[in-house]
Amino acid sequence: NEAVRFLAAYPGVTEVMVADLNLKAAQALAQEVGGPTRACPVNALDHQGLVETIRGYDVALGFIGPFLYFERRQAQAAIDAGVHYVSIADDYEAAREALALDEAARAAGVAVLTGLGNCPGMTNLLAKKGAQTMDQPRRIHISWFGGADDASGYANYRHAIHIFCDRVPSF
Repeated sequence: NEAVRFLAAYPGVTEVMVADLNLKAAQALAQEVGGPTRACPVNALDHQGLVETIRGYDVALGFIGPFLYFERRQAQAAIDAGVHYVSIADDYEAAREALALDEAARAAGVAVLTGLGNCPGMTNLLAKKGAQTMDQPRRIHISWFGGADDASGYANYRHAIHIFCDRVPSF
């Protein structure tokens, strides 16, 4: 939601499309944000439909989870549509699958950026910025915690445990 609000208020942005399987939810967000925000239905399991939905935009943002199942699909659709792609995926397996598309993305002239949520993502960028202020950084330790207002439920708890079970590709 915050990304939609930010983009809708950004100077020069002429349209922000909220695409969701749940059209009513997409329409509610688009109406709440207003401005250049629109809504349309999309089924991420329909590759050609996803490609057609994002074709013509400057960038597609990926927020569809579980990332293990949808990240590669979204990245591939962006490559096929010729649209840059940024996601908040925080699943190491999903990141590896998206990174495996690097050659295809480069050939299509498309940037595919995976893992740009909170952690990994913003924490990594802030760690890099901090390291760049030091003469010889030796080690960076990133800690992550959830707040009381974070989403809860079995799927979120299972996902959190899963993402801590291996190393996340970081650059």
